[in-house]
Amino acid sequence: MQYVEDNTSLSTLEFLAFRPVCSKECSATLSDVMNSPIDVVLKLNEYLDIKDFIEEVIQKEQESKSGDKGRR
Repeated sequence: MQYVEDNTSLSTLEFLAFRPVCSKECSATLSDVMNSPIDVVLKLNEYLDIKDFIEEVIQKEQESKSGDKGRR
């Protein structure tokens, strides 16, 4: 989060609000998110973190498998 504050004009709260709004998986509006309790905003961001992590692991596994096939 420090990177966001140091390198953008967004505050941490704005980043946490904009992230789910701009995500393809969430249909929340900025008004929805800004009017939600902070725990809901944090849970939305946690969901997006987990989803991103899982997608990254799957991509690395697929790249590893294709690299292994090329070595045989």
